[in-house]
Amino acid sequence: NGDGNFEGLNDPTPILSAETGTSTTLGAMRLHALRHGAAIWSRYLGGNGEIKVLAKFDPLPCSTTSAVLGRAGTLQLAANFPNAPYANTAYPIALANILAGRDLNGVTAEIRATFNSDIDRGCYQQDEYFWYGIDRPSPDPRRIDFLPVVLHEFAHGLGFLLNYSLERNGWPAVPGFS
Repeated sequence: NGDGNFEGLNDPTPILSAETGTSTTLGAMRLHALRHGAAIWSRYLGGNGEIKVLAKFDPLPCSTTSAVLGRAGTLQLAANFPNAPYANTAYPIALANILAGRDLNGVTAEIRATFNSDIDRGCYQQDEYFWYGIDRPSPDPRRIDFLPVVLHEFAHGLGFLLNYSLERNGWPAVPGFS
């Protein structure tokens, strides 16, 4: 949880739970959806490696015609670790942990994810907000399903569509790639 008191994942705004209809907080619903997304990825990845995600809600670009829902990426690369499929190849640290079967970087988070807090303030389309339910898509077509956004952003943290300059960060150039 990268948010401060009374914001993002700690937002105390009372809301009704999308699953149970009971009272909870906006921050608790957000955290519940994030944990559910992490559990889904965990089932598919298997292995014994640990992946820590530093998640938070902050304003991201948003207008009445377009919005960034979230963004995420790896915080470190690893190479030549136990069980690495290829020598001298850089892997996002979250994926390296899974392949190695252990935590390679200690208490440091492997993925940083930021989600757009302004969506819940109506920045995109006046009546469009995140839907934090995890058991079904939003029954309201004006709500943006948050769980697919979480799964998508966590995939970026695992290295899907990684945009990283190896040469600028001390790794040798790879022939044929720029």
